[in-house]
This record gives sequence, structure tokens and C-alpha cells, in this order.
Amino acid sequence: MSEAISIENPKVPASEVFAKEGYKKTKLGWIPEEWSVKSLGEIGVFSKGKGISKSEITETGLPCVRYAEIYTKYNNYVYCFNSFINRNSAQNSKTIESGDILFAGSGETLEDIGKCIPYLGKETVYAGGDIIVLKPKTENSKYLSFALNHSIANKQKHKLGQGHSVVHIYSSSLKNLKIILPPLPEQQKIAAILSTWDNAIGKQEQLIAVKQHFKKGLIQLLLTGKKRFDGFSGEWIESKLGNYCNVLMCKRIFNSETSEIGEIPFYKIGTVGKKPDAFISRKLFQEYKEKYNYPRLHEILITCSGTVGKCIPYNGEDAYFQDSNIVWIDNPKNEIDNKFLYYLISTFDWDKLNSTTITRIYTNDLKSMRISFPSFKEQQKIASVLSNADKEISILQNQLTQLQTQKRGLMQQLLTGKVRVKI
Repeated sequence: MSEAISIENPKVPASEVFAKEGYKKTKLGWIPEEWSVKSLGEIGVFSKGKGISKSEITETGLPCVRYAEIYTKYNNYVYCFNSFINRNSAQNSKTIESGDILFAGSGETLEDIGKCIPYLGKETVYAGGDIIVLKPKTENSKYLSFALNHSIANKQKHKLGQGHSVVHIYSSSLKNLKIILPPLPEQQKIAAILSTWDNAIGKQEQLIAVKQHFKKGLIQLLLTGKKRFDGFSGEWIESKLGNYCNVLMCKRIFNSETSEIGEIPFYKIGTVGKKPDAFISRKLFQEYKEKYNYPRLHEILITCSGTVGKCIPYNGEDAYFQDSNIVWIDNPKNEIDNKFLYYLISTFDWDKLNSTTITRIYTNDLKSMRISFPSFKEQQKIASVLSNADKEISILQNQLTQLQTQKRGLMQQLLTGKVRVKI
């Protein structure tokens, strides 16, 4: 048996070299000789949830789960549910027990479809419609949840998904889905190791949520003047944004001038703040940057169509931005600190611009925004405090990303048998 993984250091040992000796080749790849590949129909019995509409959900009562909650509220496994129904609704629903595995039978994307969680609590719970229930015969339910949400199983589930705007999956298809199964004691040990990372990830997520809540409280106090720092006094100025700032945009770039690969990222409303999917040449970028409007460092980019009001400070990178759909706040008077202005605009209620749902922000809408601000030095102080809060959250999020990366690496090694655990 290969060297065991240390819980403190999840990296695969440098001496670990995957060899075919002691392994056998299967449709799912090379696995240890004593492991097996089985279909879900072989390891358990399927049934289907029923009933439970959104209108039946109550604040207290009997615990239940609806299919969308599987991929919106829960991760790999769950001990208790936070939705409830009354006894009348429960009579028309499907009961589930500890160890049952719940699949989302519907979803808006292939990533949602087939997401599954085992229920590991002790209470009787009720499953709504579009939930597929698998009751394993002997396998470890927690191990199955990791295996069924691993890339090997996800690729199979994606092929089984049917539909377009809403994707469906059925037990008749899931019965044929194949997974890798070690002996039960090894299943239990692998599940315990991966659960250690889940616990660390959960605690990190809770810590981030606390910091985000704290920052939200700071914003409500500091950006309204309800809390002032020592040494600052005086009335805040209230005015239209257009009295102090301009709203500018880049010159139009046509689709024919972009490509899937290139030198300079071209950001659209759907990619700004994310990975770009279009590029322009450096020659065109330099030409347009010199002739036309272009943002300065720390000025605030704003999406004006689709998901409106998304704010991103320009960080100085060489990039080009989609005209009219992405604008920025030009701040020539410098009477408002850009970082303060970013936090101020980020909290703006865009629906106030119109009585209906906003789908487009126009230049005049932005110029007519009412803003309140203190002296420049107090603006800088407020921005500094909020920026420090953001840095703390960013550090925690980076740590969370590292934990998630470690877990993915562990899953790849442990669930395929490339690295074995000691029993």
C-alpha cells in the first residue's frame, strides 16, 4: 500500500508514483485490484420525491427539502434541513431517512443537474418533487456523495441531462451511472479525510460571512455620517454626481475588430471583473487610447446594461471596455476621493432611478444621482477603513480558495485510488 496522506499536508508525497502494478484497468481508468466499478442500480434502490410547493413552506414544522435547495443551500452532505412543512403537506410527500442520497432532478444548468447530497441526520425528513432518492444497500453514504460529485461522475451526469432552459435527469438514467468503489473500511476512511477539509472550508466560509456582515454594518454607519471619526465635524455636502464628475466611455469597438486570442483584453458587461473572452490588437488599443476617452487609475467602471450597477475600480491594466455598456466616472475636480466614491456608488439602489426593474442605465441617470460626502480628508479616512475591511476579506477568501484547491486535489487522488489510505 502506498504512503498514506497526512491530514496536515494534503499534497501527494513526492515519492508517490502511480504504477500499474497492483492496479487494474476499467472503463473509469486504472484502479486498485481490490476496488470495483459498479452502477448506481447495483448499489441501491431508487425512488422519487413528491409534493411540496413553495407556498407550503412554513417557518416551523416537519423538516423538508425541495430540489433547488440541493444546489443552492447545501454542499456535500447535510445533517439537518432549514425548510419546514405542516403535517397535511407531509402526508402527500415522500419520507427520507438517514443515509439516503438526494439528487436534484431538475436544474437551470448542467452544473445544477444531478447535484446530490446524502442526508445523515436522525429525523424523518420529507422530499419534494423533482428529487430523486437513492437508498444505498451497504455503501458509505458520505463516500458516495464525494464520488458522485467528482468529475468522473459529473461527466456522466452531464451527458444524461435532457432539456435546454431547464435540464432534467431521471432515475432510469442514473441507474446506469458508474462509480469507483473501494472496500467499505476504505470508503469510510476516505470520507473522514475529505470531511476534515469540508469542516475547514465551512469554518472559513462562516468567518468570511461574519467579516462581510461587519463590513456591511460599517458601510451603513460611515457612508451615512451616522458614525464620525474623532477630529472630523461639519456638514456633509449633498449634490448631484454630475456637478462634480463626468460620465465617459470608450470609443466603439466592432466585433470584426476583436478576436478570441490577442494582446489586449476587451471587456464586455458579462466579462468585466472576470476572465475576458475577446481581445483587440495592441496597435488598435494604443491608437484609440491616445485619441479617445480612457479611464484613469482608480476611476470607477460601471455596467449599464444587463446586470446594471456592477462597480469595479480601474486598476491600471491595459484593457479596453465596451462602449455605452461599460462607462466610468471621470473625476476631474478631485473633490471626491475615488475610493470613497467607489464605496458610495457600490451601495446605490439602482431601482430608485425608475419605478420598474432597471435594465439600462443612461448617462443622465448617473449624472442625476444624489450623493452626500464629507470633507476630502474624512472621505479618505472612511475609504481607508472600508479598504482595510476588504483586504481582510480578500485574505480570507484566498485562504478559502487554497482549502478548496487542496480538497479537489485530495479527491482526485483518493477517489481514484492513486493514493491509498491506511486502514
